[in-house]
Amino acid sequence: MGNALISRASVFQSANIVQETGNSTTSVMSQNASTVNFANKNHTHSADDITSGTLPISKGGTYASDALNALINLGVTDANVMDFSASSQEDWLNQVKTYAANNIPNRKPFIFNAGYQGIGYGTAIGWSTSDMKFLMLYNQTNGLNFFNYLNGNWSQIQITENSLPIKTEVGMWTPTLMSRGGTNPTYSTEYRYAKYYRINNLVYISFHMKVNITNAGTDYACVKGLPFISTDNTGGQALSVNEVFGAVNGSPPYGNIPDNSSQINIQHSSGEIAMKWNTGTTWVGFSGCYIKT
Repeated sequence: MGNALISRASVFQSANIVQETGNSTTSVMSQNASTVNFANKNHTHSADDITSGTLPISKGGTYASDALNALINLGVTDANVMDFSASSQEDWLNQVKTYAANNIPNRKPFIFNAGYQGIGYGTAIGWSTSDMKFLMLYNQTNGLNFFNYLNGNWSQIQITENSLPIKTEVGMWTPTLMSRGGTNPTYSTEYRYAKYYRINNLVYISFHMKVNITNAGTDYACVKGLPFISTDNTGGQALSVNEVFGAVNGSPPYGNIPDNSSQINIQHSSGEIAMKWNTGTTWVGFSGCYIKT
């Protein structure tokens, strides 16, 4: 059979590639090159063949090579830290609500950082249906709150227990060694750790500090600065001791929060003897719950 010219479809647009048939070395090389190097115009690949690059959303991908940017491209989260430059909590909350109303996508969970200048940062999670938006908002001052958006207005959802709203709050506080009624001690602080967690009127506090007292002051020892004033009509509320050791005259100690007070009185465990500060190195720490006003 003599040689002939045949053509094959190129994968590039619709051009035909002319190829010579026959048994000569040149013809065979031409045929093999055409077969190996050019795919059929219409063909498919397994997803396992994709080893680099990203797929657009229209092709079933996310147009991203990492999880965060994939979520952003799908409209699930906002990577920006929103700084609403608010002058007050109320101003900040109104700005967050406006942002949420305009940006929460339909039927997708949406997460964004809710920053506000000079006060702290919060986190928000939103969800939207065709006729309502839902917002779960946490910040350092007001804890966790829930809102829903209906007919163009936001309203707060009250999570209740026995028909009372549940309010949570977490933060830091500053315990300070003081005198109950005399001259305060003078000291330097080596370290101090103090946190609180509030659920409605129940407050859990914890602190531990190491100080060096250079002047003991006068009168009896106490620690002031509790994050909330205690309620009255309890006869005092006791805390568990973490450590009270060093420049205090007496042991074993315990901490008692008087009624209507923001201080912890350091007493002997019998409750009969109030302790005083001495000079030197001391470690002080208590933890436990008390009821606020």
